Parts: sequence; C-alpha cells; structure tokens
Amino acid sequence: MGLTELVVYLAVVAVAGVVAWKVVIRVGPVQGFVMLQRWGIAEPTREQCEAAADYLRERRRLYPLVLIVLGILLTIAYRVAGRGTVGTMAVLLGALVGTLLVGELVAALRRPVSTARVATLVPRRLTDLVPRVWLVASATIFVLAVACVVPALGVQAWADEVHAWADRHPGRIGPQGVLTSDALSSLPRGSGAIWLTLALLVLVAVSIAAVVRLTLTRAPLAADAAVDSALRIRTARVATGTAVLLVLGLSGTLTERIVESMDPMAVGSPPVAPGFPVQASWLGAPWSVLNAADLLYVLAALVVWCGLISPWRRQRLVEATR
Repeated sequence: MGLTELVVYLAVVAVAGVVAWKVVIRVGPVQGFVMLQRWGIAEPTREQCEAAADYLRERRRLYPLVLIVLGILLTIAYRVAGRGTVGTMAVLLGALVGTLLVGELVAALRRPVSTARVATLVPRRLTDLVPRVWLVASATIFVLAVACVVPALGVQAWADEVHAWADRHPGRIGPQGVLTSDALSSLPRGSGAIWLTLALLVLVAVSIAAVVRLTLTRAPLAADAAVDSALRIRTARVATGTAVLLVLGLSGTLTERIVESMDPMAVGSPPVAPGFPVQASWLGAPWSVLNAADLLYVLAALVVWCGLISPWRRQRLVEATR
C-alpha cells in the first residue's frame, strides 16, 4: 500500500468513525424524545428524554466490543466446523444482528442504577410487552428453521457418501466421468456446520428468553413509571425482532445446503454408476417445499420483524413491577 492509498484509507476510517459516533454511539435527549414518542409517550418531558437517552447510551457503548468479539467467534466457529467457505459478508451481517441481541442481554444482566421496586396492583405479563400474535409468529419461524436440520443432515449424509465413492474411484471424476470436479467440490463435507447452526439456533432461543424474562422481572429501567414501561416494551420487542432476523439468517445456511446440494432428478433413481450413492426418496418432499415456499418464509419472517420493531398502534403501558 502506497502513501496515497494509506492516506485515503485513514481518511475513510476517520470519516466512518465520526459518522458512527454522531449517528450511532452519541446519544442525547433528542434521540430519547424520538424513542419515547415511538413507544407510547406522546409528549415526553426533558427528564424522561434524559432517562431514555441513558438507556440507549448504555447499550450502544457495548456494541463495538460485542461486534468485534462476535465477528471473530463466528469466523472461528464456522471454520472449525468445516465451513471454511463462509463469506465475510455473512459473518459481518450475523455479527451485526447478533450484536443487537447480545447487547440487550448484557445490558439486562447488568445491575440497574436504582434497585428500588415499585409495587402496583397491575401484574405484568409477557403479552403486555410482546403481543401474542407476534410471539406465536416468532415461535413458528423458529420451529420451521429447526425443522430444516433434518433434511440438511439427510442431504449431507448423501454428500459424504459421494465424496467417499469419489475417493475410491478417482478415475470416474472428470469431464467424461460420473461427476465433474466442480460438481464434486460444490458438495460440502461433514455435518459440523449443520450442528453448529442448530447450536446457534438454540443459543438464540435461550438468549431471547433470558432477555424477555429479565425485562419482566428486573428492577425499574427508569424512575418514571411511564418511561420504565416504554423501555421494557421496547427492549422485549426489539430483542425478539432481532432474534427473528438471526433465525432467518441461520435457516438460510440450512436451506442453501438442501437446495444446492440435491439433484431432484436423482431422488430414488437407480445409481448412475455401480456403487454410486442414491439420494433417499424422502428428501424429495422437503426439496419441493423449500423451492415453493422459501421466499414466502423469508417474507413472513421480515413481516414479523417489522411488526415487532414497529409499534403500529399505541402501546398499553404497564406500570407494575414484580
């Protein structure tokens, strides 16, 4: 890198840092005002805006460190699991979205400034924070993602058998053979990445359950009861929406493996060569479903995410704490 390129690079980094500080990290009463109006307080006072700004500031200070750690851990985990081709953009997007959820979890685990609890006659329930329809929709998105693990493992078992057959018959691989080298190399090796994806799905579910549980039971986030309720609603819904995005991204790694690794014409067909592995007949059904409904699944997940993070109707503020 020459001197000119170095200067340009440093200038871009400096500008990006300033923009990040001004737009993302730096938080003041104005940002608190906008957030409180968005989550149910029509005319917040100066003190309420300051309390909301403190809430945002605490979380955004965690983001840079969490982003770096998550990016490194995701890269290492997928490489160890045998998915060395995972793209930089996929890791970056996963780390960015994961940072929002982990940031909420870490902030929820930290001891609040005030540990005083205000008891009222109104109990706080989960559906007071996240509407029941979005809870059911989010759970459905998660269950469908986990269900993709079964056909992904089935396809991977076939791909491993193909690699083993190719190792025994190297002369049958090539332009005139049963498989081309490119076709063989496109088949993934090992199921480590699938099990890692399942582990991450479970980790996302546990994390969001912890965030919502802590949001329900922890000491007030702010001294003002209305602000406290608005911040609790915002925390639970944004965290749940972030989890939906993470589940959508993780399910994409499974559906990609199923769709791209399968040959639907070969399902249940006679082997193309003696001893060549045959794809199990039951894999045809999930392949057909994914090809027909994968886009609908993505759109449904995005609708659920938008519904969670966008309070389209005025929220009912719950002032009780337990």
